[in-house]
Amino acid sequence: MEEIMSPFAEQPQHLGGVGYYNKLPARTITEDGSTWTIDNTKGFFGCVQLIPDIDEQEELGSDGDMHKRCDSGQNQYGPKGFHVWNAETEKCNCGADTAPYPLTGSHELPFNELTFLGAVFGNPECGGLVVYMESSDAEAENRVVAGRHSVGTRTIQELLRLMMEWEVAGSDFGSTEPMVDVCRNMLAGLEMPDDVRDWIWTNVPPNKVQKYLEGKTDAQTADDPPDISGTIVEEWLLPLIQKTAIIGFMPTGA
Repeated sequence: MEEIMSPFAEQPQHLGGVGYYNKLPARTITEDGSTWTIDNTKGFFGCVQLIPDIDEQEELGSDGDMHKRCDSGQNQYGPKGFHVWNAETEKCNCGADTAPYPLTGSHELPFNELTFLGAVFGNPECGGLVVYMESSDAEAENRVVAGRHSVGTRTIQELLRLMMEWEVAGSDFGSTEPMVDVCRNMLAGLEMPDDVRDWIWTNVPPNKVQKYLEGKTDAQTADDPPDISGTIVEEWLLPLIQKTAIIGFMPTGA
């Protein structure tokens, strides 16, 4: 008989623990002499592509030092953002004329300012990964969450809604943004049930993609999301999170 997963509230609440990924309801935890708060004002979730055999690049950090990824050049799949620089046109694929950071694939997040990066759910077979990140630069986090080309949100329920919106942007509006395929393939590969989809469409407020398509002027401002404790969304997510490999342990088989 398949083991029934404990709810988020009974999972480890420390940074990187399964329970920590449910950012609502806001709460303060005291454990082993340390106290911290979990809410939707710090950290964010992002949907990213998984790149096989990531190049062994270096990046000059904001601290003046050179940095390398520990999962590069090791026959591993590694998470990376969707921004890609074209040296010939001197343009990013998002249209920006500034290059993204090479180790993160982001315009806002230099590698050395990531204070936490962890896999949440996904795998190479489904075509992508949802990660949770925290940065030492609070304003950079805000810009990622508000960005027009962003696949980042404060809570996991908002991210699921955003992934579904990118999926619709591709199927119904012909969007060719690179995140469209990853979001569509992940939702299909992870077999998101129809009742989970319905719950998210009904209960989680529209995110930036839908707002932009509707011409809303507040598209970059997130509305308060609902708590997913005790819902079918929590029930679907828990086993996905628990069976997802950590970064650096997703071999390509090469």
